[in-house]
Amino acid sequence: MTKRIAFFITKSEIENFFQAQLSGVSILEPHYNLARGQHIVVIQRDGDNSKITERVRWGKEPDNDLKKTFHREEDRADLLKSADSRVVIPISGFYIWKEDNGNDQPFFVRMLNNEPMAVCGLTFRSGSKNEYCEIVHQESNPLIQPMSNLMPVLLDIPLMNEWISDESDAEIILKKAKSRFLITDITVHRVTKDVNDLSENHADLIQPIPK
Repeated sequence: MTKRIAFFITKSEIENFFQAQLSGVSILEPHYNLARGQHIVVIQRDGDNSKITERVRWGKEPDNDLKKTFHREEDRADLLKSADSRVVIPISGFYIWKEDNGNDQPFFVRMLNNEPMAVCGLTFRSGSKNEYCEIVHQESNPLIQPMSNLMPVLLDIPLMNEWISDESDAEIILKKAKSRFLITDITVHRVTKDVNDLSENHADLIQPIPK
């Protein structure tokens, strides 16, 4: 599963790209090394059918073991059954690690045009309040496959609206999402191993480094 993400999306991008209303400007504080157990921004449908943002804890339990086995794609069926609602997780990019005999190398994945990524998410509630959220994964495309078997499910705007409407079948949307982005839409580059340290949080973490 995805272990780290970066979020430096602006107020304008939330309002224009995602067409969502902000529940608070403070939630847009940039972060370049978010991990499970921390709070992240999600976009969901409001009662009047508009889209709003909120912050939800990522993951039921903190899990920052970068070597832990990825969840299989089949596991998401169980997630879908137990989830309370479908959300979109806006991110700027995500990190993956290529195993190399104990000297694992991190990479940063983002959109080639620098637009935000709209990632499939699910929330799980305790009572009437969102308790935590999870990222939905799929088999990696050929660009990412050499480094990671799974990647987050990325949505374009039409599929994003379908996903959070909760009206269309989730598996049909996930199947459509597989063909929405080509490998030429995404870029991957090596980054510093400083990202392994959760105390590191700065823009240099996403900068390319030479091979």
